[in-house]
Amino acid sequence: MKVVVGTVMYSGIHNDILDDFINAINIQNYEEFDVLIIDDGIEQNKLERIFKGINRKVIVEKTDNVGRIYLNRILLMLYAKEKGYEYLVFLDIDDSMQEERIQKYVEQFEDRYTIYYNDMYNMQGEKIFETLPEYIFIQDIYEGNFLGLSNSAVNLNNISIEFINNLKEGDTNIFDWYMFSRLLLDGHEGKLVKGAKSFYRIYDNNMAGICDGSITELNKEVMIKRKHYEMLLCYSPVYKKLYEKYKNIDVTKIETTQSKFWWGKIKLCGGKNNEI
Repeated sequence: MKVVVGTVMYSGIHNDILDDFINAINIQNYEEFDVLIIDDGIEQNKLERIFKGINRKVIVEKTDNVGRIYLNRILLMLYAKEKGYEYLVFLDIDDSMQEERIQKYVEQFEDRYTIYYNDMYNMQGEKIFETLPEYIFIQDIYEGNFLGLSNSAVNLNNISIEFINNLKEGDTNIFDWYMFSRLLLDGHEGKLVKGAKSFYRIYDNNMAGICDGSITELNKEVMIKRKHYEMLLCYSPVYKKLYEKYKNIDVTKIETTQSKFWWGKIKLCGGKNNEI
């Protein structure tokens, strides 16, 4: 099985963050994988640092879609697929992973599953999501998302070029949520990779950053969800219902959850199966 770690690298990455990424690649105790980087305006000295620092085969592909996050994520998948890779393990350029992560992904691979995901920690070692489901279903990510492009992978054998190209409809900064929703809606299955860990660097302005429960942050969450549901209206009637639920919501009059991350403060669906 051909395995590749994929990322998009943009300009302005600090050397210490880049070195964390390089180290995360080099410490992997599973060695049979390459690294694929989409070059979204990387400075020449940073490219040289990558090639000198990483002890695996590194492929860099230039993009014309400078600053267009969702198109570059799609391009990453297309290049990986076209180059014959079967297992694309995501890791954002400013995040990290434990040394056994790739090994655990390979050991727990099964042909039937398209989506793989693992536990996520912040850089201080605190777990972000206390419990992730062993298997994922679309209702698990109706009102929030735990599938990011640092704690996930896809089995490219199960995804067609046509499907990947069709993801270009997802013009959004929350492309990971959109992409995994589309895969699940298309009938793909996903499973937890037990024992694997990713380390996520949280910024105040991240779309998937900390929510402090303020009115501003709650309104931001509503905006994110409306955009997400609007893009998926044509794929399931559920999203019309969700869109309507969030259309005229007054965040000052709702109870919020204890969640601190990833648009999880507001939960309007309920029940064991997250009924709408």
